Amino acid sequence: MRIGTDLSFEDLRASHDAVYVAIGTQKSRLLGIPGETARGVESGLHFLRRIGLKKDLTVPKRLVVVGGGSTAMDVAMTAIRLGSAEVTVLYRRTMDEMPAGAEDVQMALEEGVRIETLVSPLEILGQNGFVTGIRAERMALGDFGKDGRRRTYTVPSSEFLIPCDGVIAAVNQEVDESFSLITDEGGSSFNVNKFTSATQQSGVFAGGDISPWGANVVITAIADGKRAASNIDKFLGGTGELHKGETIEIPVLREEEVTEHPRFPVKKLPAEERIDSFQEIVCGYHRLDAMAESLRCLHCDRR
Repeated sequence: MRIGTDLSFEDLRASHDAVYVAIGTQKSRLLGIPGETARGVESGLHFLRRIGLKKDLTVPKRLVVVGGGSTAMDVAMTAIRLGSAEVTVLYRRTMDEMPAGAEDVQMALEEGVRIETLVSPLEILGQNGFVTGIRAERMALGDFGKDGRRRTYTVPSSEFLIPCDGVIAAVNQEVDESFSLITDEGGSSFNVNKFTSATQQSGVFAGGDISPWGANVVITAIADGKRAASNIDKFLGGTGELHKGETIEIPVLREEEVTEHPRFPVKKLPAEERIDSFQEIVCGYHRLDAMAESLRCLHCDRR
């Protein structure tokens, strides 16, 4: 059932005493550069959705993916599996600063994905309405900003061209502004109280990626849900006390029993075996490694 199509949000509110909104950020942002209307330009989410639903399995022969997160890595490795001969990922910062997990980045490199860092796209080039390339410029690291990361600046006379017949933007996502509750400028988040999860509308609470407080992190979204549940219970006249299950006792270890040990490795399919299929890449632990890994639980930082 789709809100706004099968049921209006006003009807949903009228039939419930409280509503919790956790719709996530399901609308992709494009790059905001000239040429984005050309055939062959799409967002990372649109690409993955059409592939996942098997609506259209075509991929460009030479693909450029802009972004450095998990979506960018998923797009790049998916395109490899579906026949793209060249896949290049452009990221505006360094490899170490990529939001994607280090393991995902390493797997993409193993599968033949080329990653160009400290690069910023300037324009998507086209001919007869179709993508023919992307113009970009080199960036360099400067001084540190307020967020603790080094700023980037444009390297003079560093423009270059990458020929391609497809560009996928996997830079960020935002809240779909068609949803009736959007009030913030730009429609990128909700007005959500940081402490109560309440919105500006009585009885409506929100959390997760649509909240401006700690979006993008799974554990924060889980905490948002718990906080909202407690405050919804109070709003409905309850105490706000949540059922937390049985208390678990975490054993206290003596220092002389503590020895450090890193995670045990998991078996993975070799790159040459996985690039032609969508088989599970991570095959799990060997039986003995799984048993040894379980000993690290609860105090994994100390064992």
